[in-house]
Amino acid sequence: MQEKKVSIIMATYNRAHFIVETLLSIQNQTYHDWECIIVDDGGTDNTNEVIKDILIKDNRFKFFKRTSNYQKGLPGCRNFGLDLMNGDYVVFFDD
Repeated sequence: MQEKKVSIIMATYNRAHFIVETLLSIQNQTYHDWECIIVDDGGTDNTNEVIKDILIKDNRFKFFKRTSNYQKGLPGCRNFGLDLMNGDYVVFFDD
């Protein structure tokens, strides 16, 4: 039986100093059929630079900046991620 794909939707805002540890924790799970959609809520730090190597090495991680079509804040980031996800199940994870 094929595993069901899990979509992890993670909102982030100026968390560059914590995000690598969080992503490595997700990556080290024993369940492998997942995607992690990272939605930046308009932060001003260097999150995208900090995670660049992880994004290149593991295509299950995807980084997006929340567009203005979605409200600022956690609900808007989650809704944006829901519209992008490809999984059978969803998990909300806040960095």
